[in-house]
Amino acid sequence: MQAQIGRLEDERANDADQIAEMLVRIAEAERSKTEAQATLETLSRHAELAEKSAVNAGAALDRLRADAEADRARLVDLEAKLTSMAREHGEIIDAMRRAHVEDVLALETRHAEALAEMRDAQVRALEEEKSAAARARQQAASAEVRLADACTAIAATGELLDGLQRREEMAAALRTRTIEQARRTLARDGAAETAPPPARPSDGPRVEVTSLELDWEPSD
Repeated sequence: MQAQIGRLEDERANDADQIAEMLVRIAEAERSKTEAQATLETLSRHAELAEKSAVNAGAALDRLRADAEADRARLVDLEAKLTSMAREHGEIIDAMRRAHVEDVLALETRHAEALAEMRDAQVRALEEEKSAAARARQQAASAEVRLADACTAIAATGELLDGLQRREEMAAALRTRTIEQARRTLARDGAAETAPPPARPSDGPRVEVTSLELDWEPSD
């Protein structure tokens, strides 16, 4: 009996242990269930949020698709505009190049004409200078000739003036001598009138005054 009681007690202790383990397992299962429910609720909320996010993402995706289509349309429009602008730009560049080439050709033509005019002007100026130099040399030669003629005329005029001066001196001396002779003659005539008339002698001395002719012709 005691052995059975001891066995029963052992079995009861073993059952108690098993019950305790079962209670522990039940508690753990309850806790796991609670955690699973919490996780399920969290997952549900996450699922709802994910669904909402999926809806929002779908709407956003639709908006992105619409924006992409609009961007694609704008891109096509921009490509068309860019192509048109590139074509217009190319035409403008070609026109500018042609205008630049024409301007360069016109400038080169004007430059060549200006150089030709400058050369012609220089040639004309050189010819004019040569002509002016020749005229100056001719004028200088003519001036030298005129100067030589003037020097000759001056020398001749000096000689003529010297001759005139000598003639004037001779004429003055002759006038002085003539006046003296006239005075002496007048004095003798006055004395003869106051004195008795003497016998008429032969003709007394006769004083003849000759005129002095100056042969002078002005030279050119």
